[in-house]
Amino acid sequence: MKEAMKANMEHLLAPKSIALIGVSGDQSRVGHIGATGLMNNLIKFGYQGDIYPINPKYQSIMGCKSYPDIQSLPKQVDCIVIGLKRKMVLPVIEESIKKGIKSAIVITSGFAEDNSIEGKELQQKISEISLKNDFRICGPNCLGIVNVHLNAAASTSSGLWISQIPKGHVAFVSQSGALSSAFLSQAETLGVGFSHLVSTGNEADLHIADYIMYMAEDPNTKVIAAYIEGIRDGERFIQAAEACRRAGKPLVVYKVGKSEKAEKAARAHTGSLTGSDQVYNALFKQQGVIRAHTLDGLLLAAETLVKLEDKRVGNKIGVLSSSGGAGGVIADFAEEFGMVIPDLSDKTSRQLREKLPSFAAVGNPVDATAEIARHPELFIDLAKIMEKDENVDMMLFCLTTLPPIAAKRITDTFLEAQHELAKPAIICWYSGNLNNPDFDRLKHSRYPVFKTIETLFSTISILQKRENPKTNITMDYSSSLMEKKYINKLRNGESLSEYESKHIIESFRIPVTNSELVQSIEQARQAAARITYPVALKIDSQDILHKSDSGCVELNIKNEEELEVSYQIVLQNAAKVMGARINGVLVQEMLPPAKEVIIGVKNDPQFGPVVMFGLGGIFVEVLKDVSFRIAPFDRETALSMIKETKTFRILEGVRGEQGADLETLADILHKVSLMAAALKDEVEEIDINPLMVFPEGRGAKAADALIIGKRVVVYDQQAVR
Repeated sequence: MKEAMKANMEHLLAPKSIALIGVSGDQSRVGHIGATGLMNNLIKFGYQGDIYPINPKYQSIMGCKSYPDIQSLPKQVDCIVIGLKRKMVLPVIEESIKKGIKSAIVITSGFAEDNSIEGKELQQKISEISLKNDFRICGPNCLGIVNVHLNAAASTSSGLWISQIPKGHVAFVSQSGALSSAFLSQAETLGVGFSHLVSTGNEADLHIADYIMYMAEDPNTKVIAAYIEGIRDGERFIQAAEACRRAGKPLVVYKVGKSEKAEKAARAHTGSLTGSDQVYNALFKQQGVIRAHTLDGLLLAAETLVKLEDKRVGNKIGVLSSSGGAGGVIADFAEEFGMVIPDLSDKTSRQLREKLPSFAAVGNPVDATAEIARHPELFIDLAKIMEKDENVDMMLFCLTTLPPIAAKRITDTFLEAQHELAKPAIICWYSGNLNNPDFDRLKHSRYPVFKTIETLFSTISILQKRENPKTNITMDYSSSLMEKKYINKLRNGESLSEYESKHIIESFRIPVTNSELVQSIEQARQAAARITYPVALKIDSQDILHKSDSGCVELNIKNEEELEVSYQIVLQNAAKVMGARINGVLVQEMLPPAKEVIIGVKNDPQFGPVVMFGLGGIFVEVLKDVSFRIAPFDRETALSMIKETKTFRILEGVRGEQGADLETLADILHKVSLMAAALKDEVEEIDINPLMVFPEGRGAKAADALIIGKRVVVYDQQAVR
């Protein structure tokens, strides 16, 4: 983050002084509503900075001297909280800028989120004035910001009815105010501690990405958790994710919008744009962002990462249980969530046997039996043996309901040993409410603690799947073969014919079929002779996108007689397509049998060109066996894309069949990503379908291709700032 931007956000997120306008001296209006409730929260939680209420009706409010207007404030203030009616917000911002105030929290609603013309126009003006004057704004239509380490509860969140905000190292940023309140009230139950809580509101100025980028450099933050409805500026979000990565701070998100209804709800709720869920999945994978699948999982994953610090969650779990039955359940859940309960080495098994009674099971999971109730130190002794096994990445302790005295003794033992284990150690205490006092003690230890086995596995499974993102992709292509006339057509929003599209594709060193464009049957004969039979004939037209459906493709033409008949057929069928421009007929080589795949590109409004890979041919839209990544990416990422699909099993070769040329396929995917990135300003879509992949070592060729020029679309200016 640039120093100037960071400095101005510091006024907002770590203010030394706060003014409030819209605050009342009427104590019946305190609650947690509006600027009055927000001021009450600042005082209640012990904010040590200066508080300046602004209201000409009162000499003092809640023990703080009140001022009649902004200009009468005694000194420059870091942040002003605005809780006035919508029409008064802009004049107050202008007055604040004149006074030298650097930031504002606008809790007032009724802007872009209500879809009124007036509301949208006012928000646009707020956006413009903040940008022009480098004045940072949270909101409008937000609950505000809590800096827990400064006791600065500048928020109207109903979650602040609690007596104490759980302090910790998770920064939580939310595009939903109400849900942020729910998260705050749920945090103590889950054992989560916060550094900051931010309700972003309508994001007239600061986007969710800006807050994430700030938290990446905040010394009190170790993990960032975000509830996301939509990302308006994909480039800013990618920069924020990269900032987290550089700082070594994991970013965990819950992204709403998987279903059509959820997408509509998100738009209505904040006026944000919700992109394709598949694109978001691709983005998160590439940037090393962890995607939570439940709301509790978002906070649990974040707090687990805080407690584990630099210990990376592995896939192989050593299990110590106080119950043989629980061990079996754990084994089932591990398999369901893609984790492994590995066999232990002979050496480990022998050492465990020496510590355990003869009737105890020493296979993984290890049943420590009721002995732990009498000898709780046994759990730690066994764990120290198991974690040395090279087959074990992390330790899982599973406890069931215990008598209170035994529960206390075991908890004391865990707390005494919390710094002794080298590998990650997690506790699951499946006991209902009986052992809650000791469970709560463990919540505040270095151990991630879970109430249920399912919650544990759903949380740690997403952590261990985190990918190592790739950066600095070299654009090692040559565009010297691209013809300028084709690029100009794309810039005008036109589609290219197959012949033209393949010229572009070939210029990026992507192999295509040998073909010639002809204008007569005589030229077709000559071309077929050069290419050699059998050949295929296709109509070449940018207006006939699905040539097979229109009868404009003839295959396996073996001689001149068949060529003449087929030539007439494709021309006659093309003539039936109303208004289609015909460039001629393509004479193309017939390819030998191969695996058919599709490679496509779609220019996403938030994130730019997104590359798709999957099963090719006519069934791609039915089976939808596809994977996605944002361009550009390297060959290793391309190979990951291939392996994600069910098609990969077919490409590997089944029942003795020779596998396909995966190295060439990955290379082509990589080159398509470079092409997509290079042409992102000209191209809306690219479709290579089918790409014929031959057996290992024999390469691949694009049999058909389509490139569509970028449409000129005027977006809402606020949405693309």
